[in-house]
Formats: sequence, C-alpha cells, structure tokens
Amino acid sequence: MQFELTDEECNGIWDMVEQQNVESHFADLLSENGFDVNSADVKKVITEMAAQYREDFGFGDDEEFQGYISERDDDLKEHFNSEIFGDVYVDKGVADYAGRIMIIRPEYFSSRSFTPDEQLFLAQSGPGCDSKEYGGTVNGVFLYDREEASITSDCFLGAMREEHIPVWAREAEQQITTGVFTPTVGHHLMIPRV
Repeated sequence: MQFELTDEECNGIWDMVEQQNVESHFADLLSENGFDVNSADVKKVITEMAAQYREDFGFGDDEEFQGYISERDDDLKEHFNSEIFGDVYVDKGVADYAGRIMIIRPEYFSSRSFTPDEQLFLAQSGPGCDSKEYGGTVNGVFLYDREEASITSDCFLGAMREEHIPVWAREAEQQITTGVFTPTVGHHLMIPRV
C-alpha cells in the first residue's frame, strides 16, 4: 500500500524537521556553555528561541545563534541559578585575569556531583592571567575551600561578570586578599597541574 502526502502535509513535516534541527543546534550550544538542556524550563526556552530564530533567519551561523542566546540570558539564568556556571556568566572583554574571579569549566571536575561554588577561582598571578596566553599558568585560590592551586588558563571558561558574582564569593575574595584566611593546598579536580 502506498501513501501520498499532500503539499500541506509535506510542508508540515519539513517545518517540524527544520524546527527540531534549530532546537538541536541551540541545545548543543547551550550544553557546551554548561546548561542542563534536559531541564523542562530550558527546553521551553530553546523551543521559543528556535521558533523566533527560524522566523527571523531560517538556519544561520553560530554567531547569529549566540546572539539569540545572549538575548535570552535572563530567561535562561532564571532556570540556571541553582545549576553550574556556564559561558553566559563570562565577561568576554577581560585582558588581565589577575584579581578576577574565574569560572572553571565543568568538564575539569573529577566528580559530576560538584557544586557551582566549587567552580569559582580567584586568579592572582602567572602568565596565564594574560588572556592572550591561552594555556599559561594561573596561580590562585579556590574560593569555596580556600585551596591554593596553579592551573592552566585553558581550564577556565573565563572571568565571571562582576554583576553575577555571588555575595559569598565576594566575601571570600575579600578575606583572601586581606589575609584573613590562609589558603590550603590540594583539590579534587582533573586540572592539569604545572
């Protein structure tokens, strides 16, 4: 038995496939940025972004996709505050990381049960503090447990935007820079030590 689809049915199938392709691309980009794309709330935002994107562009390049993600920053962060810190929290215009709170890439943790607090690292010195020296050494302190470390700059997503730094992290930074807490040594990351 052979079925023939009407033009309307063909168009409907094509529309559905195109929507799924755009949603899949948004999901991949958000996943790379640390979002839980299996969350129902994030899925809803992805579906809305994809529909709007298709209306405006069809299927374009990554820069256009990233632009749409940036426009939905607040919506995404609303569902992400209890999750890990991703690329949407990164200050892209930082040349010198010294004295900045950095976000460690999620994939560098040996345990998948790490918390967002453990991702924050106060960069203090080293050639990797120059954003152009990708892979250079960054010396500093993990804010969560005050452990000192020397790790390579490719382990970071980048410097955290000032407006997103949690209150506890600001307080920890202040305590470390004023010498109130003495850092310890050692950490449970799969970060290349130098």
